[in-house]
Amino acid sequence: MGEIATKKFFETLNAVSLDILGPESAIVDATRRALNDPAPENLVMVQEALMDASEDQREAIMRKVHSQLRNNIEAIWDQLPYANIAARPN
Repeated sequence: MGEIATKKFFETLNAVSLDILGPESAIVDATRRALNDPAPENLVMVQEALMDASEDQREAIMRKVHSQLRNNIEAIWDQLPYANIAARPN
């Protein structure tokens, strides 16, 4: 998983899913697998697990993931192409 943003997204998705659905969730299992081995089929498994969740669960998860990433200055700073790493505010 070469891209920092992709890894941060899956880490956040895993943590939020664990918090909302618990450790036995298919989403938690799929995101752990994708984080350990970012092969395309593992990333697709995350998408499928999300689609298998109820609409209410999926919306709650994605709302919280979006909120956490939106407010994470480190995640935003890492995506700025000319940002000075030494001047990071965090």
